[in-house]
Amino acid sequence: MNATYGGLLAAAADAVADANLAVGRRRFDSQLDAAQALVDYHGLLDALAGHTWVLLTPEQAAGVRASQGPHRVEVAAIAMAETIGKVTGSGHPHPALHTEPVTSWARAARCLRAAGDLLATHHNPGHGPRSPDADILDDPDVRAGALTRLAHLTVTLLDAEDTLALRTLQTGLHPATVRRALPGLTHIADLACTTTSLDTAEPAAPRDAAGPASDAATGLARLDNLGLVTPPIRTDHPITELTDRYTRVRLHAWQLLENPDYSMTTLRDLAVLGVATHAHTAALHGADLTHPDATNRQLKPLLDRARAWQELHHTLTSLITAGPGDVVVREDLIAITRILQTLAPITTATTSGRGRTAPLDRPLAEALNGAVATMTDIAGWSSLTLDRLPPPPPVHVPGRVLTGEQVTDRPDLATARLTGHLAPAPDENRRAVTATYQTLRTHPFQPNSPAHAPDPGIDHAADARVITRAAQSGAR
Repeated sequence: MNATYGGLLAAAADAVADANLAVGRRRFDSQLDAAQALVDYHGLLDALAGHTWVLLTPEQAAGVRASQGPHRVEVAAIAMAETIGKVTGSGHPHPALHTEPVTSWARAARCLRAAGDLLATHHNPGHGPRSPDADILDDPDVRAGALTRLAHLTVTLLDAEDTLALRTLQTGLHPATVRRALPGLTHIADLACTTTSLDTAEPAAPRDAAGPASDAATGLARLDNLGLVTPPIRTDHPITELTDRYTRVRLHAWQLLENPDYSMTTLRDLAVLGVATHAHTAALHGADLTHPDATNRQLKPLLDRARAWQELHHTLTSLITAGPGDVVVREDLIAITRILQTLAPITTATTSGRGRTAPLDRPLAEALNGAVATMTDIAGWSSLTLDRLPPPPPVHVPGRVLTGEQVTDRPDLATARLTGHLAPAPDENRRAVTATYQTLRTHPFQPNSPAHAPDPGIDHAADARVITRAAQSGAR
């Protein structure tokens, strides 16, 4: 399975709990086992300090030290990490890394180091972003929450110090050896407890109606869901494949901002994916696209969003650029639409538009809800990608689609219309695309309404059939 930051932290916490329980229940079989446990215990302390410097970069730590009003959680976490460093030493790599993990403490240290490596994949050597999630720890509240969890793990680990000292002495290890490894770490435990207590006591300035606490919780959830930048596509189960392919499409759509392929093909493919995502999600929840007026009112935002993506695709079809398009996005589009047609078909209605009667596939629903949020991100990035195409205008339209008003006082456009040749896309065509993107930049179920409401005079039944056809065959 693909690792996530939250999964690795949870695995580390479970391993620490297992090791603490094991050392309390049974003696070591030999002095060698006891010595290895001491090394692994120190190795985990070293990993906890090292992960603190992953969450707080050297530049951020320097800013905390120099600030007159630093976040108190960060101050306490820095003090905790620096104190651990004095105990474990400055030599790297730590001796615990020279052997395969034996105890659960060693496995916990490996999970922590892997979590740090996972975060590192989201930045280039100059600490620039390599993914749209690279800025996750720039939020001080999210960073404080992550440091607090690390402090909780440190407190749990240090709870086993006395028991570990007793068990190692029972094997006959020299007391001086034990004292060097476990000199009394209460001062570190106190710093860790201080770090955990400050997270709840830290005053936070109000941000919005949702409140700072919910913002921090959302940020931590986003951090926990963070995976590798370029994970392999898992094909063992259709839902996991669906999730992996949406993740890869999201990354490629974001990368277009800095490395545009100068192709409308990619933007059109993303628009088709937007149609399919919202149409199939509505179908999964029981919407009947053949009778949209009978559809549950709660599902109409999904159908309206599918319609907006379909209109965007129609507008983009008239825009032409020279680039060949992103082959990875096209590959994922084809695979995603195939999976959606199998798992959430829109060809048959289950409840005549009144909602589902069959049990909802929760994992699939969660995957598609995430896909809807992904398409919201992609809409914003795609709009910026179009705006950033450099001059001279690489975007053209066939002369036959130009209107009489557009060619007025423009001999070059008039000639293109008469001859059928390509002409630079008029500003109003690009503005129409940008305006449509604006309606797609907010989640369909957010309370704030889109900037542009759907045309009330549209034939919903006819348009629903177009949505159905686009969602089913747009990738072909």
